[in-house]
Amino acid sequence: MIRHAKAGDIPRLRALIGEMYAASKYAGVATLAPKLVQSMLWGSIQHQGSLHVGGTLVLVSEVGGVIEAFVIGELAPVYGIGVELMAFDRFFWVTDRAPPGTAIAFRNALHEWAYHNPQVIEATFGCTNAIRKDFQRAGEVLWGNAGYELSGVMYEAMFDRKKPSESEAA
Repeated sequence: MIRHAKAGDIPRLRALIGEMYAASKYAGVATLAPKLVQSMLWGSIQHQGSLHVGGTLVLVSEVGGVIEAFVIGELAPVYGIGVELMAFDRFFWVTDRAPPGTAIAFRNALHEWAYHNPQVIEATFGCTNAIRKDFQRAGEVLWGNAGYELSGVMYEAMFDRKKPSESEAA
């Protein structure tokens, strides 16, 4: 079952973010900051339904009453400087325990949420290499097959840095 997230979901969402982090290229390289996770989740849930800057869509998918997937969409000024808005996905995580079709349902919900806000002139959703090595194929299947166009590329450099201790991150 897919539904809007509520404050009581935050402990499970924190756990899923921990799973997502552990599966990512950042595991063992970057330190997860529990206070930032909590703050981001709380703020995202509080701003659901707003049609303005910072407005969000937070959906969860449950299996037997347990959340196994979530998505957070957010509204921002176009490139941070526009009056009009763009919609983007902050997090899009579907575990292998989620029902088949969850990612497509989330994609459709994000699209409808953005499309029906008259202030939104662009929706930018994507897939990165943070978790999936086959992100290009996944993006094409999820977004390209829904009519979204590839809009550019990004290049990154990872730097070897000393990882802060867990107490420093808290």
